[in-house]
Amino acid sequence: MMYKIQEINSFPSIDRVETGKRIKQYMDIQGLSVKDVKEFLHLGSVQSIYHWIEGKTLPSMDNLFALGILFGVMVDDIVSSEHTPPKIFYDYTDNSIPHDSGRPAMKCPTI
Repeated sequence: MMYKIQEINSFPSIDRVETGKRIKQYMDIQGLSVKDVKEFLHLGSVQSIYHWIEGKTLPSMDNLFALGILFGVMVDDIVSSEHTPPKIFYDYTDNSIPHDSGRPAMKCPTI
């Protein structure tokens, strides 16, 4: 989505809390523990990951890129800002909502 200059009233910044919620949501979708993520990223401890999830800090660009690969999404899907619309996560195990993607139907919780 492109914004016109006059539509943005403040300097765009990353929302740490919402980004942390997205990281946790993608971990839950993939069935990954904090330890799994730590091992994938070759981190020394899980403390950084808990800080990301809690919105205290943000992952580095390298770690965001690696998380995107781990979760199978783009970095933009992980990062949230005040100018980012809410991310919708799909549960493809619910067959109650028809759609045309060729996958089983979905339910759409938002964070």
